[in-house]
Amino acid sequence: MLTQKRYLAAFLILSAAFNVLFWQEKLGINALIFSGIMILSVMLLKPKAIRSRNVWGTALLAFFTADLVLIHNSGLAKFMHFISLILFVGFVHQPQLRTVFLALGAVFENVANLLRRLSIQLPLWAMFHPWLRKSWNVMRISLIPLGLLLVFFIIFLIANPRFEDFSTHGLGWAFSHVNAFLENISGERIAFIILGFLIAGWVVFSQTSNGWLKLERGHPDNLQRTRQRPNPQAPRLGLKREYIIALLSMGMINVLLLVNNLIDIDWIWVGFEYQGEFNLSQFVHTGTYMLIFSILLSMGIMLYFFRANLNFYPKNTWLKRLSYLWIGQNVILAISVALRNYHYISNCGLTFKRIGVMVFLVMTLYGLYALFLKIRNRKSLFYLLRTNSWAVYLILIGLAVVDWNPIIARYNLSHYAQARPEYIDLNYVLSLSDSAIPTMMEYRTVFSNATNPKITSVPFFERKLNEKIKHFKETQASLSWCSWNVADHRTSDFIASQWQLSAP
Repeated sequence: MLTQKRYLAAFLILSAAFNVLFWQEKLGINALIFSGIMILSVMLLKPKAIRSRNVWGTALLAFFTADLVLIHNSGLAKFMHFISLILFVGFVHQPQLRTVFLALGAVFENVANLLRRLSIQLPLWAMFHPWLRKSWNVMRISLIPLGLLLVFFIIFLIANPRFEDFSTHGLGWAFSHVNAFLENISGERIAFIILGFLIAGWVVFSQTSNGWLKLERGHPDNLQRTRQRPNPQAPRLGLKREYIIALLSMGMINVLLLVNNLIDIDWIWVGFEYQGEFNLSQFVHTGTYMLIFSILLSMGIMLYFFRANLNFYPKNTWLKRLSYLWIGQNVILAISVALRNYHYISNCGLTFKRIGVMVFLVMTLYGLYALFLKIRNRKSLFYLLRTNSWAVYLILIGLAVVDWNPIIARYNLSHYAQARPEYIDLNYVLSLSDSAIPTMMEYRTVFSNATNPKITSVPFFERKLNEKIKHFKETQASLSWCSWNVADHRTSDFIASQWQLSAP
């Protein structure tokens, strides 16, 4: 019974906190408060889960990303905070798991079982909690007397005008407050309350199978040599034939990759300068995507060759050497892709997509390093998936440490004012988050004093910036302390001190 009361208390506290902190609010300090309540409640309910370092790790990362939401309030910080909370719940429900994507699988299973689990828990609460049972008994006993009272009240209301006046004046105050309460309860608010119940139920109650844990235990990190009985109908020397095919493939593609890398080093690495002689967008987009595809294809080929017993072939030394050379050449190819993207940014400005290409290349470099470890130490494919999933998660959190919105705005607006305004999209700059407003306001003066004749969109920029500031101020006025964050506070202070919004 004590356990049931604790679960009920945690469920109600989380539901209430969700509705109080997030209704008609944006993420800010409320994310940090709710995360603290949620993590503390779950750890008190499931003390055994505290022994898992993944539970502790994701809990700390959830707090860290909540701080990033409080400081930057960027979309990436909010997304990574959401992912961190999901992973925390997944590892709490399956503390023995070590893999990110399997923890996500446990979370999705838990969500799928949520409604059935709540339908089981609600009757248990009524059974084990005396005050709920007493409330239900009182309701059943009072049903007939209340019905009779309502019937006679309607009769006297129709038959006696003085009774009608007395009822209207005497109960008017109560009716007005009831109406006001009902007017504030919209369908959207009811849906939000239900959403809070579902989230609280998903966090507090777990019903996941051991299938995810069995799946992880069935795929160890280290490869094991499998000895098969010889098949008289199968051709002999199968492993040797596979070794020769792998050796020839690695050797020939290494030569081709070497030629491509030498061309890129001579063309892109040394003294590259764009003069408009070719389509720069095609140079970056098509070329970058194909080179990325080449890297991924190379990784897939190596994974296929080193999937099983070829790792234990006694004469595979040269195959490993060619594989290491192939990995090194793919590193050079990744650097070439990064330089293409850098030249594109230098000429056409900075965007989240171009930052994303750089981040993807960082992930690719880690993947190549993990592939090197897999070949050298005879690791399994599951080892690669486990380590790379953690790497992607941590790299994205590292990316969220920086608020890229003002950085993108400053880079693009400085290039617009000085270099190539025809390549900079002002609409994209204006679409950045509110944390970039102070940077945009700084360049208002730069634009008005610019001597570059190509700058023709300054009035458009100022008009749209005024609209953006006006919308920001109206939004901030409608929010409470729950939405407070450092980025919006700085923007508000900057607007108040540096900018006088013109009347519409």
